[in-house]
Amino acid sequence: MTPEGNPLDGSPLENIAPLENISPVDSTPPTGSMPPTGSASQVGSAPQAGSVSAFRSTIPAGTLVDLTVPERPLLDVRDAEVAYGAVTALRGISLRVDPGEVVALLGANGAGKTTTLRMISGLLPPARGSVWFDGARLAGTGSGTGLGGTGTGGGTSGNCGAGAWSDGTRDSPGLPVHRVAALGISHVPEGRRIFPAMTVAENLAMGAYTDRRRAWSRAGRDARREARRDVRRGLDRVHALFPRLAERDRQPAGTLSGGEQQMLAIGRALMARPRLVLLDEPSLGLAPKLVATIFEVIEEINADGVTVLLVEQNAAAALRIAHRGYVLDTGQVALAGSADELARDPRVRDAYLGSPSDSDAVAP
Repeated sequence: MTPEGNPLDGSPLENIAPLENISPVDSTPPTGSMPPTGSASQVGSAPQAGSVSAFRSTIPAGTLVDLTVPERPLLDVRDAEVAYGAVTALRGISLRVDPGEVVALLGANGAGKTTTLRMISGLLPPARGSVWFDGARLAGTGSGTGLGGTGTGGGTSGNCGAGAWSDGTRDSPGLPVHRVAALGISHVPEGRRIFPAMTVAENLAMGAYTDRRRAWSRAGRDARREARRDVRRGLDRVHALFPRLAERDRQPAGTLSGGEQQMLAIGRALMARPRLVLLDEPSLGLAPKLVATIFEVIEEINADGVTVLLVEQNAAAALRIAHRGYVLDTGQVALAGSADELARDPRVRDAYLGSPSDSDAVAP
């Protein structure tokens, strides 16, 4: 599956029909759906001077926006529960990630780390609680805690309030995945999940799909030309981080080594120009030298201003580059603190780090 021409120069993707509902849409919140005064505001109303960042203009009208925190976190998960049928995977977890941070999410297998990332990116709806991104509610029903005041959604009382989403429904489980991605969240899943039959270049082009579709929806050649330049700049940055991907530009992604596939998965996420990257076990199954490379790239990405939420079994390596961390245990937050505090905590050391010499040996 190797089309003529570079997909990043516009040939294959220019022929794809625009993705529906990528651009913010207008919708009028149902009567009575406004949150209590002083707790949250509905996007689409007149902005209050100095109260909301320019980011607000990209949020679909009708999305709940929290205006209560003067210096709000970039990501705010509040009392969230997620269940797989009758099995509860997350039991009321709360965590926050501030702009510019690397936050490590640690825990044993089955603790709920991957489920947390899938909930944030919109793949799993929370049964209770809510997920907020830069003050905009991404997911959550009418019950939950954290806003102050009482909601009326679903016939239950809770503190999230009843919400009107872009499709006009009330108490929707949340924004669909493509809207979450368009707001600036990229998810690098465990197992890489690349497109094996597509070339490296085509995989990277798919990472820029949301930006390209938004440009397509705007009239005029200038917007599309600028979009192509943005994609090219993004590609140059990915190639600078991962020169090996540039060498394998036309190679089918399924023929890459495991380490190269992980590089491709991270590079594809960066092509979307995210504000927050969710990384799920980026070092899993890699040789020690490649593990060191991946963690160096994470630090470089963060230095460029991208916020990172990192799920990683290699706790020593994760805490070495993280600012803060959370430890999950059976779907609950068991410990939280700065990376240094967690690294010194005897419970974390006994469970995840081993002896000081052991932790030094596995850290890059």
